[in-house]
Formats: sequence, structure tokens, C-alpha cells
Amino acid sequence: MMIKVAICDADVSVRRQIEHVAGQIQEIRQCDWYPDPSSLIKILELGNVPYQVILISLEWDPGRNWVKMVREIRDQCPFAKMVYMAECPQRFVEQIFIREILPGGFLVKPLEQRAVTECFARLLREMEPEPGCGLLIRRRGRIQSIDFREVVYLESVGHLVEIRTRSGRYDCYGRLQKLKEQLTEDFIQCHKSYVVNMRRVRQIEGRWIVVESGERIPISKSRYPITRKCYTDFMARESSEESET
Repeated sequence: MMIKVAICDADVSVRRQIEHVAGQIQEIRQCDWYPDPSSLIKILELGNVPYQVILISLEWDPGRNWVKMVREIRDQCPFAKMVYMAECPQRFVEQIFIREILPGGFLVKPLEQRAVTECFARLLREMEPEPGCGLLIRRRGRIQSIDFREVVYLESVGHLVEIRTRSGRYDCYGRLQKLKEQLTEDFIQCHKSYVVNMRRVRQIEGRWIVVESGERIPISKSRYPITRKCYTDFMARESSEESET
């Protein structure tokens, strides 16, 4: 599991403390800093930097609506763990438990290195896929597990299979059909060279699947009827489960 972290805080010392801890955690492959929420939102709107963890200060200009600000970030990065930071967390307690901005953690300023380390450790445990919930591949001489929920699609390219995830790409030698045997019913093979996670599909347009990143995956003529039926059944099943809850 490799994750990307965003730090949104104008205080450079906060940035350095978090980067110091993140640099000692091998699962963190990228740690980006943004001096204010607007700059983070602009990058997220481009759609090419999905973060798994976002640490954000709540103490900005008092005239700014921080709930609205966090909602905008959440809209762009709906599955990210949001960690809020503030000197006086009591000021935010009443609003912090609004469903769409629920925290993945809370750090009190000035930050303590131990607290930051423990926060990252807990988030990594929560993000670790359960046994049987990951796609196993051999890469660089070792076995890796990729959380099924993170996989967007698999593409066969020559002797390689490219696995596109929400945070990047993994290449491994092998056959698409062999990897397909591990996948759950959430995946559909729409083309001889593509298998797509239906949970990451935005829509079907003609003979194309549009995934959440905006990429378009071809549907072969022979597989179009079964692809359409599987996706319709999947959406019906999801709607039924939501209504029951």
C-alpha cells in the first residue's frame, strides 16, 4: 500500500514536523504542502492528484466558512482520510461531526511528534485491506496486495498487465485472465484487454466506459450486451443495499 499525503497549513514549522514523520514511513510515497485551502482545491479540481490522507488546519481567516471549505475538498477527494489541526479544538466540536466532513483524526497544535506518528500509524491500520480483499501481484521480486477498492481497471499490454488505481499504476508480468481469477463480482471484463471495477465507473457512453478519473475504456462489440447487463444489475444491487440501510 502506497499513499499520498497533503498538508494544508500556512505554518512552515507544522509542515516540517509532518514531513519529518512522513519521511520515516515507507508506505508514504508523496507528501505535498499547500499554504491555504484554495491552492489545494485548485490542484484537486484538475483530478490527477488523489490523496489518501489530508491534514488541514481549521484556523484560517475567521471570515471564511471552514465547513464549506472542507466540503469542497471532500467533494474532490471523497475517500481521503481528513485529519484536522487546531490550537483550540473546542471551537469546532459542534460542527466537526457533520457527516460529510467527519474527521479521520484530530491533532492539537503545537504538534507533538508522538501524536503525529500515532495518527499516521492508526490511519495506515485503517487503510490496510482485510485478508482476501486485495489483488495479489508479484512485483520487484515480492508479493504485493492492492486493495480491490483502490483498483480502477486492469489493462493487458503485451506481456505486462497494468493495474490502474486511484493513486497510481502498478505493472506486473502475467496474464490478465490469471489476475481476473482473484477479482470479485464488482469487476467486469468489457474487452479482451480490459477489466474494470464497476465501483469506479462514472457512466457508460455508447461502447465506452467512463471511469471516475474521466478515462474512457473501450467495450468490444461482442462483450457489450453482457457488460451493459452486469453494470445495470450492479447499480440495482447497490441501490437496493442503500435503501435497506
